[in-house]
Amino acid sequence: MIRIENKGQFLAGLDRAAEVPEDRLRRKVRNTIRQGLRRLLARTPVWSGQAVRNYVVTVGAPYGGPVKPGFKPPTPGTNSMPLGYEPHRAAAEAEAWATFNAIPWDTVDPYQAFYITNRSPHIAELEAGLLPTPETSRQPQGMFVLASEELQMLLASGKL
Repeated sequence: MIRIENKGQFLAGLDRAAEVPEDRLRRKVRNTIRQGLRRLLARTPVWSGQAVRNYVVTVGAPYGGPVKPGFKPPTPGTNSMPLGYEPHRAAAEAEAWATFNAIPWDTVDPYQAFYITNRSPHIAELEAGLLPTPETSRQPQGMFVLASEELQMLLASGKL
């Protein structure tokens, strides 16, 4: 027979032990979403910044709000620039990261659905490698497909 002297303290210890796996899962979910957003942002070309500004991270349901407009497009165009060096990239990425940072990661339920959505009107054409034209596309392989494949490989390897 086991005798427990302080049942309240014992039960509190069990509760704390039960939180550990959920905390690990929460960290894993956060890191997976962070890596997904990072990969999408790095692959998305920036002209006016609209496509990058409209990456929105949400929990429970996909973002269905308004589309954010782009900035004034730079002159000359950005096709001659390497990805990552476009003039509007930093400001546009900051808005996308703000949606990630708005999630209360320390307390969020890790069993909910997490979404990275993009309601930019030209995101499908960018993903298909059609913009600005199929011949001059800066990301002909797409952003979502490549980011998704990388995340799947990282998860399967245990690196995430």
